[in-house]
Amino acid sequence: MPLTLQALRFAVATIINSAAPHWSDADEAPATRAARAAHIAEDIADVAWSRPGRMEPVEVAAALLTIGQRESHWARYVGAGCVDVPKGGSTCSGWRALSYWQLERVACPALWDLPRGTREAQQVAARCAGRHWVAAYWRCRSADPSPLVGAYAGYRSMCTLVADTRSRAAQHRRTRDRLWSVARRAPLVVLEEGVEHLSQLQRWDVPDVSVAQQLL
Repeated sequence: MPLTLQALRFAVATIINSAAPHWSDADEAPATRAARAAHIAEDIADVAWSRPGRMEPVEVAAALLTIGQRESHWARYVGAGCVDVPKGGSTCSGWRALSYWQLERVACPALWDLPRGTREAQQVAARCAGRHWVAAYWRCRSADPSPLVGAYAGYRSMCTLVADTRSRAAQHRRTRDRLWSVARRAPLVVLEEGVEHLSQLQRWDVPDVSVAQQLL
């Protein structure tokens, strides 16, 4: 079955919701976290589906998931614009970066003109991060034998490898494989047979069926 936008949204939300919560989100209710994951997933999948730079949607989605997990761990306060930073929390590069993807003004000027923490700001940030990563891929793909390593080098600097560049590329590959696994199998139950069959998702290793309920 061909990949669909709805299946990609489901897979992205599943991966976000199954990640260990940031320590500052220990009090976030599972249903609230699932709803937040669903919104982020919609924005990531929509950007990926637009194929920026002619890139395959799964590659773009894997990049946005990898960057978001590494930069913010999907912490609520980061998504809200680092306005109320918890004690001991990161200050978002000294309040010079915004969104789950930690974009500085030069990388996404439009984001800085929007109210912080809004859904519109999140959507703009996802588009900027996606375009920025794809541009880095094409610009820096020859910086290393692995084009993905070059892409992550370019996302953070001028095609220069830094300490965690290779580990980000490795995480991208794992995330891409899991996206395919979840998108190709679990959504067949949800999207074809409906909400009443959500219990069947347990056999596809989907951690929380509440993710699917948010997307249906």
